[in-house]
Amino acid sequence: MKARRKIAGKNWEFDGKIITVRIPMTFKRKGGRKVIIAPEGGDAWAPTKPRRDETLIRALARAYRW
Repeated sequence: MKARRKIAGKNWEFDGKIITVRIPMTFKRKGGRKVIIAPEGGDAWAPTKPRRDETLIRALARAYRW
């Protein structure tokens, strides 16, 4: 016998045993990495600091030596 789902809120549901939480987000690829895009009107968090591309730095050093 299946339990009937009760809608408890806009973004979450509770069916007696399991709580289901829905988080609106979009994944986008930037430079080979997946980035989470916050929905319009939502709280956006501070982006991470840009990181150096170690592979590119090594390739430039080798090209300079060559």
